[in-house]
Amino acid sequence: MKKSSPIAIKEVTKTIQNLKPSVKIGGNNVKKTFSCTRCNYKFKFDYGSDANLRCPYCGKADYVSKYHEFTPNKLLKEVKD
Repeated sequence: MKKSSPIAIKEVTKTIQNLKPSVKIGGNNVKKTFSCTRCNYKFKFDYGSDANLRCPYCGKADYVSKYHEFTPNKLLKEVKD
């Protein structure tokens, strides 16, 4: 059984570190919350991505709407108007 030299191990470690994908922090990643009215699934969508806006659960795009959480104050305000 051959022993690896410490230099070879360092070179392999550097190569593996260089292969890791870079992660974007900040930038144009704006995620908004949406809900699917067909299956009632709530999810977040990133406007900076290349994907089309559709429900990840059922795959339908025509039933997706912005998610609005109903609170007692919002309901009372809506009833007043």
